[in-house]
Amino acid sequence: MTIAILVFGGVLIGLVIGTVGAGSGIVSVPIIHAATGMPQGDVVPHALAIVALSSLASTVAQWKRDAVDVRAAIEFGVSGAIGAWLGAKLALESRADVQLWVFAALTTFVGFRFRPPRLRPAAAGTQSSPPLPSDGGA
Repeated sequence: MTIAILVFGGVLIGLVIGTVGAGSGIVSVPIIHAATGMPQGDVVPHALAIVALSSLASTVAQWKRDAVDVRAAIEFGVSGAIGAWLGAKLALESRADVQLWVFAALTTFVGFRFRPPRLRPAAAGTQSSPPLPSDGGA
C-alpha cells in the first residue's frame, strides 16, 4: 500500500509541477507523511528531493520549447537557494508542530490569495465580477 501511495503521489506531484509550475510541496509533504508516517522534519528533505527531480523534468520540457529565461532563472534561483539554505537551518531549530502550523497557514494564505479573479471581492470603486454560473445568477 505504501509503495502504491508513493507512486501515485509521485505522479500527482509531477503533474502539479508540470501543469502549474508550483505547489508541489503542498502536495508532496502530506502524501509522504501519510504513506510513511515520517515526522514533519523527516518529510521535508524527501519532499525537496522529489520536487527537485520533478522540477528538473518539467524544466527540460519547457527548455525544449524555448520557454526558459535563463538569466531570470539564475538570478531568482540563486536568491531562492540562499533562502532555502536559511530556511533549512531554521527548520532544524524549529519544533515540528510549529512547522506544521506555519505550513498550514502558508497553504491557506496562498490558496486564498491566488483564487480565480471571479471569486475575489471587488475593490472599492470598481464593479464586481459577474456571478458564477453555479450560483444561480443571484
